[in-house]
Amino acid sequence: MRRRLDAIPKFYTSNRNPVNFDSSDRSALAAQALGLATLNVTSFGIMLVGGISWGFDLSTLGELRARSQAVIRRPGSLNPEDEAAVEEMMKDLMTRLGMEKPAGEEDGAKKD
Repeated sequence: MRRRLDAIPKFYTSNRNPVNFDSSDRSALAAQALGLATLNVTSFGIMLVGGISWGFDLSTLGELRARSQAVIRRPGSLNPEDEAAVEEMMKDLMTRLGMEKPAGEEDGAKKD
């Protein structure tokens, strides 16, 4: 309220004189602006997380964990033909770059 009253010019004040601001007022104003900006960004983040949770119908971290694990451990997410194509592409890339094959791998067979 004090800042708002200070911002209103006095009735008999010349408009040719600039308003003198105290450096302490500027520091307080900057700190308040930083606080408000931080509050705005934090509230946006919370609303974003809430919206994503609502969109994916998640209510607890347990549900999020269960759904994530189900997607990660889903069998057949990559076809064997695709795996062979990716493996062939990586071999070609490694030979172009002059890199050696990782130790323990033979042609087409992996050690478990």
